[in-house]
Amino acid sequence: MKWNALILCFLLLAGCSTTTSPAGLGNSRYGFKPVDVIVIPLDGVPDAFSKMIAGEISKQHALHTKAVTRMSLSKFMYDPNWNQYMSNRIADEAFKLTNKFQDKHDKTFLLVITNLDINAEGSHVRYNYATHFNHLSVVSTARIDPRNIGEPDNEQLKKTRLFKIINKAIGQQVYGYATSSDIRSVMYGPITSLQDLDKMGSAFTGSEQRAQP
Repeated sequence: MKWNALILCFLLLAGCSTTTSPAGLGNSRYGFKPVDVIVIPLDGVPDAFSKMIAGEISKQHALHTKAVTRMSLSKFMYDPNWNQYMSNRIADEAFKLTNKFQDKHDKTFLLVITNLDINAEGSHVRYNYATHFNHLSVVSTARIDPRNIGEPDNEQLKKTRLFKIINKAIGQQVYGYATSSDIRSVMYGPITSLQDLDKMGSAFTGSEQRAQP
C-alpha cells in the first residue's frame, strides 16, 4: 500500500512538471506563406524604392509580394565590349540567390530592378528596358529616367514608365498574356522607344490573349 502511494505521488509530480509546446512553435509546425513575386534590387537601388515597388504590385494585383536585400554587383555581370550589364548574367545570379528561399514556389516571379544600362548576350538591339526569362525579368530604370537623357527630373513620369514595364512583365510571367498590337494595352509591343512607352496604356484592357504554349 505504501509503495502504491509513492508511485502515485511520483506520477502526479511528473505530470505537473510536464510542459506542452505552444501551438505553432517548433520546426515541424513552422510554415511559410508562398510568395508570388519577389522584388530583387541590384546594388545602387535604394531599399525604399524596391519596397515601394513591392507595395504597388501587392496593391494593383493582389499578389503576395516581398522585396529582399540588395543583390551585389559582380564583374561577371559587366561586358566591357558593350559597356553594359548583361541581363542574362544578372538573371543567373538572381536564380542562384533565390534557390534556397523556402517561401518561393514553382511559379514565383522574380523581378530584378537595376538602375544600370542593360542588354542581353546575342541581342540585336542597342539596349533593353527589360529582359525576360523563365519566371524572371530584369528591369532597368537607366533609359526611362528623364535625368539620364538630359530632361528635367520627373519622378512621376519615371514611376509611370517603370510600372508599365513591370505590369507588362507580370502580364507575361504571371498571367501568361501574349504581346499585343493594341497600344491601349500595357501588353503592347514591341516597345522600341520612349515614345512607344509613353503612348501605350498602363493597364490591361480585357482584350489580352493568352500566349501560345
